[in-house]
Amino acid sequence: MNKKITVGTSIALIFFAILLAFSVTYVCINKSYQNKLEENLKYAQIYQKLYNFDSIIREKYIGEIDGNSVMDGMLAGYLNGLGDKYARYYTAEEYGRYELEMTGKVVGIGITVHDNSEKNAAEIVNVTEGSPAFKMGLKVGDLILGVDGLTCAADGYETIINAISGEEGEPVTVTVLNGEDGIISELHIVRAIVSYSSVFSRVTDDKIGIVQITEFNKNTPKEFKNVINELSAEGVNSFIFDVRNNLGGNLDAICQVLDLLLPEGPIVRLVDSDGNETTKKSDSSCIEGKICVLVNQYTASAAELFASAIRDYEYGTLIGTKTYGKGTAQTIMKLPDNSALSISTELYMPPYGDNYENIGITPDIVVEYEAGADGKEDSQTQKAIDTLLDLIKAEEVIE
Repeated sequence: MNKKITVGTSIALIFFAILLAFSVTYVCINKSYQNKLEENLKYAQIYQKLYNFDSIIREKYIGEIDGNSVMDGMLAGYLNGLGDKYARYYTAEEYGRYELEMTGKVVGIGITVHDNSEKNAAEIVNVTEGSPAFKMGLKVGDLILGVDGLTCAADGYETIINAISGEEGEPVTVTVLNGEDGIISELHIVRAIVSYSSVFSRVTDDKIGIVQITEFNKNTPKEFKNVINELSAEGVNSFIFDVRNNLGGNLDAICQVLDLLLPEGPIVRLVDSDGNETTKKSDSSCIEGKICVLVNQYTASAAELFASAIRDYEYGTLIGTKTYGKGTAQTIMKLPDNSALSISTELYMPPYGDNYENIGITPDIVVEYEAGADGKEDSQTQKAIDTLLDLIKAEEVIE
């Protein structure tokens, strides 16, 4: 038997449902509000501390206060506090230089360096042919101890690097420790706009193409493709790709280069802060031939991806020494005043391997570097040549 519900009961039920919905909504909103309030209080405490800090400085400090310099230093300090060793703050001037570098040009003396903290120096890992540094006789392995009276030991590596850069036509005094004889000298070098290539090639007497890639910038894919086409036109089908002392570069550039080499499939897998994975892939076109890749302790980032991707596809043999171990990608974000910040935003993995951050990549054949005497190849390059010749001979026997 159906029971009828009175109007009064219906109104009461509706009122109760509304009250329940309001209560649930209120609890949710209140919780959200409390979380936001707590977050805002934390920010307020930070800003209050900064305000107090600034007030003390402005009241007590006897020197001049440059607001722009203070802001630049504060932002750089913020990134330093993240514990992200790859994070960097670029002033507007520094970011302008960075953008120029990504087009294959730079105002400077024509060297690529890395931080040699053990020797408190900037160690030269590449010298651009025809550059002011090249004309002054600077070589790979030389150590930059100081610039214009500043030193790595006292003022830090970043300060020294920034001091090398400057305006075109301006002179700079560089204190250099010769990597061979240990002699320290002061060189007066005039800065210039240096247009440089990132891909160089030569052919051995055995018709093996040696292709050196010094970095991966926006011009690298085009340069690389041109070099491969030129070598192929000469009948070269065995390659040594030299990415020693290559500190990496642009992710899109390395993907384009690997797309030319690899068959259809993944190139790199990127994982963001939320755990989302994105895969960049290559198409079916690829080069035919035997490959060796030269690596060392200064092979880093995109250059490590280059080497590991070729190994993952079993396209070549890695020769040299263990690589640096940088498996994180940075995103550079431009700010309204033309400054910029760069922070680590993704982990990246080779096509089928694991992330190698702080691990590096151990080559298939470990060979310590020894310079070649009397015009001969260095030990690592010679091992690569011998490896390819053995593969060619083995193929001839099978045929």
